Amino acid sequence: MSETGNPLLAAFKRLQPDVDVLVLPPEPSLALLELSEPAEAVFAAAATRATAASLAEEVRAAGPPAVVERWNRLEPHVYRHRTRLRVDLFDTTSALAAVLDVLDSLNGAGWELRPVDAPTPWLIARSPLASIRPLTADVAVHGSTLVITVESAPLRLEQAPS
Repeated sequence: MSETGNPLLAAFKRLQPDVDVLVLPPEPSLALLELSEPAEAVFAAAATRATAASLAEEVRAAGPPAVVERWNRLEPHVYRHRTRLRVDLFDTTSALAAVLDVLDSLNGAGWELRPVDAPTPWLIARSPLASIRPLTADVAVHGSTLVITVESAPLRLEQAPS
C-alpha cells in the first residue's frame, strides 16, 4: 500500500520507485487550435476506438465490452472524440488486477501515467508526446467493472463530425 492506502499508487510506486511526482503538461488553449481537416476527425475516432479496444484486450473479461462512442462539443467548432468501454470482470480482485495490466501496457508503450488518489483504483494517462495528436486514457474500477475511456485531442472543425 502507498502512504495514502491506495493500491494503484502502491503498484505504480513499485513500477516506478524513483518517481515521486508526475506532472502532465497543461492542455493548450482551445482558442489557439488551427482548423483541422475532416480526415483528422476520422483518424481521431479510429485512434480512440483502436486504443480502447487494445487496452480492453489486456484483461480477461466475463463477456464482451459495452462500447459507447461519441463526439463531444467543447465550444463552437471544437470537438473531441470519446470511446468508452465497460468491461465486466469476474470479481473486484480481477478488476484491480485488470487495472494493473492496463497500467503495465500503457507504461510499456511509453504513455505518461498519473494514478489518481481516489476511493476506487483509477489512473489517467497521456499518449507519448511523439504522437501527432495525443490521446488521453482514463481507467477506473467500479466494483467488478473496468471502465476505459479514451479521448482524442480537441479538433477545430468547420462542420460537426458524425
